[in-house]
Amino acid sequence: MYLSQRDQKTVVIEGSHSAFCVATYEAPLAEKVIQTTGRFCLNAVLQASPSGHLDGQAVYLIFDLRQAGDVTGACDFCALHLNCSTREYRVESYGTGGNLRVLQTVSNVAALQPHHPFSVRLMYHADAIRIEINDVRVTNNLYVGRWPSLPLGSAYTRGVGVGVYGRTRALVSKFSISSECPALRGPGYHLGCSVDGLTTKPLICDDESVEAPVPYTVMAAQEIPHSDAELVAMIEQDILRESLQVAFDDVAGLATAKRLLKEAVILPALFPELFHGVRQPWRGLLLFGPPGTGKTLLAKAVASATQWTFFTCSLATLTSKWRGESEKLIRVLFQMARARGPSILFFDEIDALLTKRGTASEHEASRRTKSELLIQLDGLAAGGMHSKKKEGNGKNEGGLFSSHVMVLATSNTPWDIDEAFRRRLEKRIYIPLPDMHAREEVLRIHLEGISLADDVDFLQIANRTEHFSGADLQHLCREACMNPLRRVFADLPLDEIKAKREAGAFGEEQTRVSMADFEQALEKANPATHAAEIAKFEKWNAEFGSR
Repeated sequence: MYLSQRDQKTVVIEGSHSAFCVATYEAPLAEKVIQTTGRFCLNAVLQASPSGHLDGQAVYLIFDLRQAGDVTGACDFCALHLNCSTREYRVESYGTGGNLRVLQTVSNVAALQPHHPFSVRLMYHADAIRIEINDVRVTNNLYVGRWPSLPLGSAYTRGVGVGVYGRTRALVSKFSISSECPALRGPGYHLGCSVDGLTTKPLICDDESVEAPVPYTVMAAQEIPHSDAELVAMIEQDILRESLQVAFDDVAGLATAKRLLKEAVILPALFPELFHGVRQPWRGLLLFGPPGTGKTLLAKAVASATQWTFFTCSLATLTSKWRGESEKLIRVLFQMARARGPSILFFDEIDALLTKRGTASEHEASRRTKSELLIQLDGLAAGGMHSKKKEGNGKNEGGLFSSHVMVLATSNTPWDIDEAFRRRLEKRIYIPLPDMHAREEVLRIHLEGISLADDVDFLQIANRTEHFSGADLQHLCREACMNPLRRVFADLPLDEIKAKREAGAFGEEQTRVSMADFEQALEKANPATHAAEIAKFEKWNAEFGSR
């Protein structure tokens, strides 16, 4: 730690290879008096300055400091982990023994950039914190759970400061303690809601003097070894953070599949008190059927309807060339899902991951990965779904635990899935090709907003597209809608096209789609699924499907 040569008021902190380097703040007497009240505000201007071998970009604003040292054993503090590389911050609680609890994660913070200073205000009171970055409130009333209420007459004396971990250089141009801290809520008032809209819960304030918290993303306390922190960061990239805005009404047909999904997912989310005991919700769902029938779209509708944390589990994330790391990734994935629960783990085309075991071509690493996934799925089944006691009177209340995790998977080849995994995917829902009425509805959805001639007959087109999937129908509509554009722009040089556009020569009349355009498109279109494949799906559904 040293003073910057450019600015003698800026402190430079450089980290070592494998330990925390923490600079504690020795406050003036007036600021110490404020700190002892246990209700104060940290004000800092920080900057990550990677250069040469000091290429790290993470800065830690340390508070509630008891001790700091090698992260594997001698750390006991809470920190605001500001990562300028990924532009996210985490509120982390380090305990003795190297255990890390991630209390909150927020991504896409534009102010966090390397070589750019940013201001941080961290206010805490009653075991809760509020965070502002560049004067924008990003966290409010986050319950930390590290210190109890101060007894009357006692003083809060734990340390504060700035830290780096590994080969990192941080610049501190301002650090002070002030009394500008509002009354924050303690543990009895901790109600979380997500900035991404996926875990929204209502907030009730019974004290008008306390401001209502702004949204934030909460990761419930979960013991994760610090050695797995990089795996946590990898998996967090697969969390869906924006609202999908997909409703079940956006999916044409599939009435039976929608009913089963609502029974399995939506109703337990809306009426958790009804789903306990033998009525407890399913933990594993499989959507299977031909390609292009809307399996992924249904999964998105489930995510939008439940507002649960939605993990899109990709094969690329869960596989690693390093021995044993794939198993760790799966274990950390389920730990994070429980911590952010209720959660949905979505595996698209799960047959690529859960092929039958024991074949001659199966690699040892693949067997270990499948074994770990089986262990985690068994852990879901044994974990229990419902509340056992109702507070106050001891009666069975029912309802979902906040750690509830459900696996939602899709497959185009369900017969390739290992039998053990098939059993754990308790509800297996067939997503068939659309029937005639569903095809007509799909056509209307895809052609909404397109100028159509009066002779376009949706029913006739639907009758002529047997065995077409939803994706096939989309391609058919696209091809038909391109035909009038081809007629208008055929053999025209680019300059003439630009001139006619400026003159307004290309209006709705010239680009209107007629039945003749669909006739031409139908001559070129063929379904992607053959009758023999449909029979194979129907046979598997008769043996293993849910109704």
